[in-house]
Amino acid sequence: MGSIVDEDLEATSVVVMNTNLPPPPFANMYACESCREDIGSLLSKGRHHCRNCGGSFCSECTTKTIIVPYQAYLTRGELRVCDGCYHRIQNFQKQVKSTTVTWSGLQPPTSEDIVRDFELSEDEAIVSIFNCALFLETTPYYGHLVLTRKRLCFQSYVDSKKRKVSYSQILSLLKPQFYYINGLQVKTKRKETFFLAEFNGLRDTCFLRLDQLIRAYQEASRLKGAGPGKSPSSKELRKQALDRRRSYKLISEHIVSSEGVHTDDGKSTASDEDPFEPLPPDPLLEKMTVLLDCDLRADVKRVFDLLWNDGPGQEFSRTNMEKARDIDIDIESWKAIDKNYAGKAEEIRKGFEISKEGDYTMYRIVRSQHPPKTSFPGLPPYAGCTRTQRFRLDKSSNGGDKWDRFVITELNRMSKIPFSDYFEVEMRYVFSRDGNNYCHVQVGLVVNFLKATWFKSQINSSTRSESKEALEAWTKQAIEFLESQRNRVVPLSPTLRALSASGSFSELESEAGSSIHPVLKRRASAPRSIVQWLLLGLLLYGLMLLRGHQAQMQQLTTATTKLLEHLREQQSLMQAQALRMQQSCESVSVEAAMQTLQRFVDASTG
Repeated sequence: MGSIVDEDLEATSVVVMNTNLPPPPFANMYACESCREDIGSLLSKGRHHCRNCGGSFCSECTTKTIIVPYQAYLTRGELRVCDGCYHRIQNFQKQVKSTTVTWSGLQPPTSEDIVRDFELSEDEAIVSIFNCALFLETTPYYGHLVLTRKRLCFQSYVDSKKRKVSYSQILSLLKPQFYYINGLQVKTKRKETFFLAEFNGLRDTCFLRLDQLIRAYQEASRLKGAGPGKSPSSKELRKQALDRRRSYKLISEHIVSSEGVHTDDGKSTASDEDPFEPLPPDPLLEKMTVLLDCDLRADVKRVFDLLWNDGPGQEFSRTNMEKARDIDIDIESWKAIDKNYAGKAEEIRKGFEISKEGDYTMYRIVRSQHPPKTSFPGLPPYAGCTRTQRFRLDKSSNGGDKWDRFVITELNRMSKIPFSDYFEVEMRYVFSRDGNNYCHVQVGLVVNFLKATWFKSQINSSTRSESKEALEAWTKQAIEFLESQRNRVVPLSPTLRALSASGSFSELESEAGSSIHPVLKRRASAPRSIVQWLLLGLLLYGLMLLRGHQAQMQQLTTATTKLLEHLREQQSLMQAQALRMQQSCESVSVEAAMQTLQRFVDASTG
């Protein structure tokens, strides 16, 4: 990849990117784009078009006229524009000191003038020149953006200050979503942020060219530092380790001052300057873009236990993802990779293009919904992320009880975002022993494209930029978490215990046993008879409770039987009374009927 970019840039002469854009077409809207009043109908205000932006406005919002800097309008004198474009054009014409210059800007200076003004070296070739505006806060400064083989330079029309940013200092290159959407954002290692906009339709061209130059410069610097087939010497590795430790101290001191986290440096087993033999670099990281290179003050196994293992590691990962505003987080436990099932092992390995080693022993799946960094109308607020993580351990070459290095590889498959089916993100976390009580952390990234797309450079750049920021946040939280959990005892996870029992990790047993606190050892060696007596007592107590419940149930059954018998007796008495009442009523009725009949007979015969 790097050689292709180099050949492409070497064959390119200086290109001045300058276009004369036509005026924008008019937009026939029925509401003023400034005050939102109704316009364009018989019962509303009249519609007026801005000759600069083409928008629809009412008469109160288009009261000013000015020479519009489009080639087609220069000879037509002052034209009606909206209030916003009036101030924008006025500022532009003030900086170029002319009313006959179009939005394409002034002609750039010669290459000799650029080399002299920016104090460029003789071998630093100029590649492209763009006309654009650099925004300082909210004020645009129009000028020329010069891209060389080693840096980007900006020269304003009115500001005498020359701005230079080396490609080695650039952390990210983005297309941000702010007021001037046709812009670029450049962030540097010095915490500087530059906004460049108004490229006159050439923003994407500038982005692609600048991204190519940055990648070519970084790859050339890496190859120059390493040399063909050359590995860093032990002296160079030790110097790099000491630099990382000094950087770690600065970061941890900053965390102490800002967060109030307590760090106890008195427990370090050795001085930072003590001699040690560093491990050789991980060879596969050379094929990836390294986004993180730092030290953590803990041994390698301790880092795994607290940041990746089941339990504390899941707790840390969940907290880290929640701070990144992820939702629906599901972190599975580690599972052993059974080599006897080739289909399952191949499914887990599928998609990894760099980390293809066959000695990974565990894997897990991490799912979440992650909010995209930029949002657009119509897109879902969250992107689905499914991460397949694998674990492998480098055994100690000296047969010791400490881990030398472990590797976590991750394949992130995303959904619900544009072009999510075009690529997958592969990351490689390498944790190596770095002397006494220090762990060297390196994280590499590569974007594996599944389909061809014109947006490959944009996807690469935005993925690296967002991942870089996420890893910086991860490092800060990892330092805080390791310091806060310094005295925490982490038991061996079931998966690792099973692997240890099978002989896959013989060194884990001794390390796990040596890390147990003495108090816990005494508890584990307590006599088992006490536990047995406690269990027997609990069993007897349970039997007594059952017997008590049985007696209460018997008493309840007896009382219920007596109540039923009493109810039956009451029912029989009530039935007898009803029968007697019925019989007495019938006899009285018969006597009354006979008397009535007798009186009737007597009356009829008399």
